[in-house]
Amino acid sequence: QIEAVAAAAELINTSGLELIQGWELDPSPPTTNVQMGQCLELAISCLVYDSIDVSGAVVDLVSRILVSLEKKEEHWNILHNATASSGNGNDTICNEIMARILSILHMRMKYPADFQFDYEDEEEAEEEMYRTQLRKLYQRIVRLRPQIALRFVGQCLSSLPQPLSSSPTPDLEGALRLVYHYGEGRRPAPGAKTALKDGPFREMVTALHRSDVASHPHREVLLLYYDVSVRYSAILKDTPELLALFLGSISGGRGLQHPHTRVRCRCCYLLLRLVKSVGAKTMRPHVEAIVDGIQGLLFPPPTAQSGAMMSIPPNEALYLFEATGILLGQTGLDAAVQVRCATAVLTPHIRSIEQTLLTPDLTHDVETYGEQLSMSISAIAQLSKGWSKHPPPEVQSVLAATVDVCRNVLLALPSSPSVRNRTAVLLQRMILCLGEGILPAMPSFFAPLLENCTSEEDVLDASQLMNQLCIKFKEKMIPCMDLAVLPFLQRVLAIQPTEMTVGNSNIIDGGTVSGGISPPPHLITEQLSIRKQAFSTLQHIALHNVDAVLYSETNVASLGDVLQLMNDGATTVPDPLMNKACAQFFCELIKRWGCDAAGRDQQGPGPPPTTVIDAFFDFVYGVSIPGMM
Repeated sequence: QIEAVAAAAELINTSGLELIQGWELDPSPPTTNVQMGQCLELAISCLVYDSIDVSGAVVDLVSRILVSLEKKEEHWNILHNATASSGNGNDTICNEIMARILSILHMRMKYPADFQFDYEDEEEAEEEMYRTQLRKLYQRIVRLRPQIALRFVGQCLSSLPQPLSSSPTPDLEGALRLVYHYGEGRRPAPGAKTALKDGPFREMVTALHRSDVASHPHREVLLLYYDVSVRYSAILKDTPELLALFLGSISGGRGLQHPHTRVRCRCCYLLLRLVKSVGAKTMRPHVEAIVDGIQGLLFPPPTAQSGAMMSIPPNEALYLFEATGILLGQTGLDAAVQVRCATAVLTPHIRSIEQTLLTPDLTHDVETYGEQLSMSISAIAQLSKGWSKHPPPEVQSVLAATVDVCRNVLLALPSSPSVRNRTAVLLQRMILCLGEGILPAMPSFFAPLLENCTSEEDVLDASQLMNQLCIKFKEKMIPCMDLAVLPFLQRVLAIQPTEMTVGNSNIIDGGTVSGGISPPPHLITEQLSIRKQAFSTLQHIALHNVDAVLYSETNVASLGDVLQLMNDGATTVPDPLMNKACAQFFCELIKRWGCDAAGRDQQGPGPPPTTVIDAFFDFVYGVSIPGMM
């Protein structure tokens, strides 16, 4: 029977969508009004049906009805006059319809009592997808009639049995869900900020914080309360006592130390979101307590019982490292306190890395140990986000010590793609934290990174790193770049198939044309995306006064090949952005190498040798300019 009802619901949905379109164009025929009234009642009857196959079949029609209520309210008033026998005023018909739909949505959004919240289960995933559609309908009603929705939310909350910690899970979860998604429907954006301007709604959220909802036994209710709290964190920011209560809950046995892994993992993310949203000033009174607590979670003492101190997965622990960095670096702590706390967090972390590096079979299981060590490098990078702008020298010394450890990881497992990628990310972070202090270490990183550069991701990481160094340090970067430029270009071309037909250059060690046979278009796109990184890096070298690396004793013999590569990019590559980058490369070198001594930047390196200048302009006049014409 349910299959027949579901089929009928699908028919109602399809015919209703067609009917409403014609009815909006001309609502005057009485028969059309009658049919539209019947369609509305059928749609609502299907929506309330206790089967997601039936109820979900008319979601599109109900959504279309809500759109019509917004844009064609006068038509619905005509419909009401034609079909209603009650004496209700015309100005309430749209509100009445939305209130009916709202009540049904709340009832249908509740999960069954036996729902396990296992989204990998096919049936439960289908249930969740259905409720996602219902939430979108709810958000639309909030957007159209916020006061009706707000009044309904208040009624749902006030009808819950007290205390909330003992309320039935479906009822409490359903009410919290209405509170959580209310902000998504409010306009103007951001909806959460607009929602808190509604006095009654603000009072509802405040009342939730003062209740015992955090003691409810069901983990999904607990997580939804935390989600609500972080979404409307402005209340916590304005009320220090509520913030203290919330931090105590989310960091204790009802949060980061909860027995269930899902709760612990979600709380890691929510704590970071809270720290970012309420701001450093608000968090200042709680910094040391939170950091000490996080340290205990990340590195539990050996005597801790497994049941009392639950582990946090490494990828989720990254949120805690980032939160720690922000709390230490952006809340105005004294440098000595920052150093003490940062050292307390980093010391056991680095010790763990060093112990892993001593594992006898480290190089025999690159994938496993590479993933483990790359996560450790990521943790340091996340922690360093708190000191992106001028950290104290004492903190810089602590961070600099981590650079040496990460270099040891890279040298031990250079063949691990994840280690190479996370190392590049860490170096980009340290450029901001350490400034020029990172430059002496860069050559020792470039060598293993470029020697093992075997994929497009490796090329992108190396290119971004070089570009950032050029932008940040300009000519001070020349000694670091000198030994890296040529290997980088060689690796870019080495990972491209020899059939690649872009230009006619046999530049450096690869990229030659073989018989002039063009590869398929998708291969051209892929390989151009790789070669683009070479164009970008050479462009930055020219733009940021690092061009001395092109004619250094190490690289001058390959200058002609570099010029040919950029000329091919300017003239033959089918991408206007690459053409522009390569043309800009030549423009910058012409301006710099073509001016006399009086016009040079006195702070930059000296002029290139006359032989280099002559060879460059011979190439420009003889090859580059004719090729562009």
